Amino acid sequence: KQWYQRRSTGVEKINVNDNKVCGVTLHDGTVVESNIVLSNATPKVTFLDILDSSLLPKEYLTHIKTIDYTSPVFKLNVAMDRIPTFRGHTNGPGETAGPQHQGTIHLNSESTSMVDKAFADACQGIPSERPILEMTIPSSVDPTLAPEGHHVASFFIQYVPYSPADGEWTEEKKDTFVKKVFSQVDEYAPGFSDSVIGYDALTPPDLERIFGLTGGNIYQGAMGLDQLFTQRPTYLTPAHTTPVNGSTSVVLPLTQGVVYSVLLVETALKWSSRTGANKENVRSYTVKMADAFKTLSHDLRLQTYRRIQFTGTFYLAHTF
Repeated sequence: KQWYQRRSTGVEKINVNDNKVCGVTLHDGTVVESNIVLSNATPKVTFLDILDSSLLPKEYLTHIKTIDYTSPVFKLNVAMDRIPTFRGHTNGPGETAGPQHQGTIHLNSESTSMVDKAFADACQGIPSERPILEMTIPSSVDPTLAPEGHHVASFFIQYVPYSPADGEWTEEKKDTFVKKVFSQVDEYAPGFSDSVIGYDALTPPDLERIFGLTGGNIYQGAMGLDQLFTQRPTYLTPAHTTPVNGSTSVVLPLTQGVVYSVLLVETALKWSSRTGANKENVRSYTVKMADAFKTLSHDLRLQTYRRIQFTGTFYLAHTF
């Protein structure tokens, strides 16, 4: 076996011979032979862009084409000349980072009504007036990420539309939205805006163009309950295999949709430990449920899945 590593060039196509994967062709024309191809690209890129979609069964192809990639995420990376000072907190000696800087910091999310309003704005094609801000300051735990005395921050921001109602994203629109974000961070950490010495802003279209994330969705598909667990990318094939070469030629990644579904099960296990229920019984039931799910008809799968969704949500609500 030979380990082949190639960077800085994309995959032009997945090569298939007699319905069996035989490698990939890169953009520069290089052919890499292999009897297994693992793709961490989105289903759209994997099955519609770099694989001959005519090799896929009609029903499977229909499912792939109808995957929802709606993304409300705006990514913002910021360079600062000092650590932020949050209201109610005192920085360390010499304005160094403290515990308040070393976790995930959520702003504009003090109530569910704030979250709902932010979401409603984006549904109207408008970037949220008060977006949900998830902020981390990685340099607070790893000072090598910035020059001495300086820091970097990363913002995961919701909600923004892929295509604003008043036209596509422009640099001017991005700058206006970023300034709004900075002014709202100032409400929690006075002087934050003045500390910014540079930033990189990425809209959903930017995330799609730069990283190949269809729709700019970092989860490789919207996180709706109809696209999690055995529904990802489609219930038609188990274990993230594809119809090409029977079942194992092209393997999809374990995206966060699957991770989230696993977390539902783990949450159920945590719930069982708190309530005295038998963990093995819960785990055994989950395995049996997954096995039984594969044998159901399409309509019954959907009905059963809706019940699973409700149960999973119930566990989450009663665990946290």
